[in-house]
Amino acid sequence: MNVVGNSPNTRTVQVKLNNMEVFNAALNGFAYSRLSNSLPASALNGATENISVANIAGVPNNRIKIGTLEITYPRSFNFGAPVIFNSDYREPPAENTLKLQDSILPEHRFYTI
Repeated sequence: MNVVGNSPNTRTVQVKLNNMEVFNAALNGFAYSRLSNSLPASALNGATENISVANIAGVPNNRIKIGTLEITYPRSFNFGAPVIFNSDYREPPAENTLKLQDSILPEHRFYTI
């Protein structure tokens, strides 16, 4: 998460994912901070993830601005070992990579989409 203070005060930025605290960091004045953390995949419930960001401060109008908030996680697909399958990919905004693994051919296959 990229966050910056938007007032000349001290504050604590607290981030929770599914009610589990991910960050609890001091952010003073107009400072910028890039917060990063590793979590177990079990922290994600797989349906709807709830993210809360709190600006904990002792004075009113003590604001923050969030530039980005991002979650990166592994995902595995098993297509039941077919050699050929039909798919329809829309034109992506940027290059993406799809990694396929099946039980017949143990090697990984990478496709640029």
